[in-house]
Amino acid sequence: MADMSDMVEKARELAKKYHEKEVRASGETLYQHLDKVYQKLIDAGIKDEKVLAGALLHHLPRSLTQALTTIRDTVDPEVAKLVELYHNLAQKDIKQESPKNFNHNYIVQTYMNLAEDMRVLVIALANQCHNIESAFTLPQKERLAVAEKTLFIYATIAKMLGISSFTKTLENEAFKIINPGMYTKIQKAVDAKSHELEYFFSESIPVIRELLQENGIESQISSRIKHIYSIYRKSERYTGRGIEVGENFDSIYDIGAMRIVTQNVKEVYTVEDILKSLWDQIPHLRNDYIQKPRPTGYRSLHNTFTIDHNLNIEVQIRTQEMHEESEYGLCSHLFYKIGERFKKELRHNPHWVKDLNYFESYDKAGIRHFANNVYAFTPKGDIVELPKGAKAVDFSYYVHTDIGNMCAGAKINGTIAKIDTLIKDGDVVEILVDKNKHKPSRDRLQLVGTKKAKWEILKELRKDR
Repeated sequence: MADMSDMVEKARELAKKYHEKEVRASGETLYQHLDKVYQKLIDAGIKDEKVLAGALLHHLPRSLTQALTTIRDTVDPEVAKLVELYHNLAQKDIKQESPKNFNHNYIVQTYMNLAEDMRVLVIALANQCHNIESAFTLPQKERLAVAEKTLFIYATIAKMLGISSFTKTLENEAFKIINPGMYTKIQKAVDAKSHELEYFFSESIPVIRELLQENGIESQISSRIKHIYSIYRKSERYTGRGIEVGENFDSIYDIGAMRIVTQNVKEVYTVEDILKSLWDQIPHLRNDYIQKPRPTGYRSLHNTFTIDHNLNIEVQIRTQEMHEESEYGLCSHLFYKIGERFKKELRHNPHWVKDLNYFESYDKAGIRHFANNVYAFTPKGDIVELPKGAKAVDFSYYVHTDIGNMCAGAKINGTIAKIDTLIKDGDVVEILVDKNKHKPSRDRLQLVGTKKAKWEILKELRKDR
């Protein structure tokens, strides 16, 4: 803790004061949990002191106003704001029986809008990493609910932001709970293959490094065995294409992977040519994400090589800059390496992550711009997506046409509101209905803010003709 900033030290002391005696279901104190969340951020390369301080304090408090004042006065006003935003996000829960039944992309975008500041999502991801690691202490039904939310929401956000260490933890730990039989089967297959893979890597990496040096290329070379959930997902894709994966997943080409980091793009392709002179490539598995980056901005050259009849290896080749982007995700530009220039950008536009179009690869009709949408909740926790400018009366028609026709008022976040009140991200909207009213008035056309509501009203009015 010697390098801890004064701000983080103050946050830690305050967290101890509030939480050192509070005990979680796992048996550890709440302070111990907060410290582990803090450490996960450190391990992921997050060095921004305000994020770290916010992580230590994010479980504050039962008396929110008083606690925020304390944080503002003793730690930092911006940290207090992060804690407040985290608290607001935590109050918005998806109460459906299982998030896997929804379009997870849709839910992810909702969470991104509700978070308001991307740093809040980073804290939430680190928190969920430790929550899922200790979820085994929960009753089975609750444990499954936590695992499904972790896998289909938090892991997706982590993957989108490119925080690989969070993604691996969230996916593996949740999958272990949801499908323990398959998890164990893949674990055994990986264990059986790991000795062969580790021997290959130990023998080949020094040779490859020497070959590259002979060609004037200084590189960093590492290896890994892919995590269990990623292998499972790949086996599902194989099965979907009618390819048998085998009892020990032998048909999956890239359980083992090698990464080579170079200094520039030209060297990336030189390295690939050298490897092609050593091993046969599997052409249809080559992906050049440098020429065509993924929607998230991920860049790297992937190729898969046959080492012998029973061993195939995926090799990822990238520059140092691409590697840092991949390892630390979009957060790296803000928290890890680039420094003040990007922190300044964050201050000017803390909502920049919303400009990313998560649906770009899914929406065949064209790019959707989420800045044009708001996301609100029904009292039961259902998410309703509305265009910006939507009002309470519009919300009623998005829930159901009959609800819209009978709409007589609304409660927004528990407070009575006019039906022409604008809806904001995260609002919980309850529509008050008059069951004796089955037709909207023509005057209502002047109140609505969306084309859908206007169209539904016009259709109802036409029935009177």
